[in-house]
Amino acid sequence: MPDQRDVSPSLGWICTESSLFTMAKVMLDDQSQVSAAMQGLDAVCSGHIGASNVVVIYTSQPDQASDVVAAAQILTESSRGLEILITDLVPGLVSDDVKPGDVIIGRPHTADGGPLKAGSPPHLLRRAVEVLQREVGADGRWLSSKIKVDPATSADVADVTQEQKHHPADHPRLLYRNLGLNIDNCRDMGSGSGMAMTQSVRWLEGVDAALKSLPVDYLIILGVQECEGNEASRRDWGSRVAANVASYSQELIKLATMHDLMKTISDIRGTETVVPPFMDLDVPQFESHRYPLDGKAALLVIVSANKSKERILRNAFSYKAPKGVDVHSVTLPFDSGVGEQPYNQAGSLGAYNRISNALRALPAANYQEMFREKGIGSVIVASIESYIQTDHIARPTDFGVIMLRNATTEQTTACLSQGTTVDPRYVDRARRFGFDGDPNFGRVTVGQVLAAHVPGLDKADWQMVLGGRSRYQLLNEAIEQLEFPWGIGEHTSCG
Repeated sequence: MPDQRDVSPSLGWICTESSLFTMAKVMLDDQSQVSAAMQGLDAVCSGHIGASNVVVIYTSQPDQASDVVAAAQILTESSRGLEILITDLVPGLVSDDVKPGDVIIGRPHTADGGPLKAGSPPHLLRRAVEVLQREVGADGRWLSSKIKVDPATSADVADVTQEQKHHPADHPRLLYRNLGLNIDNCRDMGSGSGMAMTQSVRWLEGVDAALKSLPVDYLIILGVQECEGNEASRRDWGSRVAANVASYSQELIKLATMHDLMKTISDIRGTETVVPPFMDLDVPQFESHRYPLDGKAALLVIVSANKSKERILRNAFSYKAPKGVDVHSVTLPFDSGVGEQPYNQAGSLGAYNRISNALRALPAANYQEMFREKGIGSVIVASIESYIQTDHIARPTDFGVIMLRNATTEQTTACLSQGTTVDPRYVDRARRFGFDGDPNFGRVTVGQVLAAHVPGLDKADWQMVLGGRSRYQLLNEAIEQLEFPWGIGEHTSCG
């Protein structure tokens, strides 16, 4: 089947460093013949990134702002409505707040100079920057590069991106502090090496001022370069930073043409369905914990910081408490260990982990004192964990796991709520930003991605709009059917 993508350039990508040019070529899905108007340039290639036809140019004298502007002029003359992305590696901006490898996203400049309006030009880069920021914020873990791979010899983007690291401090951040401001606010980003910083700012000022005279939308993206160390160390950092900048740029270009994901609330209202619980839960065996309890009251320990889930649990326990039993409650948030967006079996595992972490913490002296003061005779730890089921199901679906553990009687009850289906394209988009070790431990929630693409949508309760039922209503209905572990008994679950 012939390629249906546009053959005329829709975006120009100007690289000021050879390492950036090399990485930009790696990021292309394919390469095509350069138009006659650009064949006289020393370093230029053309190809697709997603649905965009991209022309990549390496400026041979990047220290001269005029060289960059000349390349931009050629691009604007080659295709009407083309937008321009300029990438550069900048030394001298390192400080306590900005570290080598970070990516600085400048203010997207629109040719008409005004805000986005209905019927206005597309402003694809500006829209993409705004959506990508709403999706991932400052988290740049997803674009960490494998510096051991030589991008000049690798044709696989996966070889030069997506390196797994283990601590947030090891990952680049996305710094959007220039959005809505002039590019020369780079002055305030750090002390760094004074001379290098001054040269960088002057170069940026010259490029930014000259480009504003052209009838073109453009965006400047900077990679923070290391100034210290020997030549080999700086070259090594240059490879890292170039990979980070190119990876971010590639994602931005792909996102710029994902028009099918951009919706209004009216577009998506009622497009999904509410379905029955997927399956019975397989709850792992909890460790046995014994606490010095001699009272008659019950203590509910809620292990989530989500206020709505906390309210559901408190209300349910108060309503279902056996006659004559006083119920006290305390909120002790613990990490689930399954990422921000659990998938499949990670849903029940997340609830189990939170409860287990709480049970291990309760022997602390301050909790023992609370047991005595309130006359606690039984301890019940409760968790609600929302997750997306993708395996063995026709359409991705958001369910809620409700799990209760009576540490005194060693009794556990658990069940699933009804679920709300969701368009798999938004799930794929969320999973694109990586995992915390396990492919079911997602870093970015599906709700976050939905809200980024659908202005005004509540990322915490998108189920209300898409399926017509609030996720909290579904959780309430499930917990009403759940047998509470007040006394001695075997493990039970609701159907």
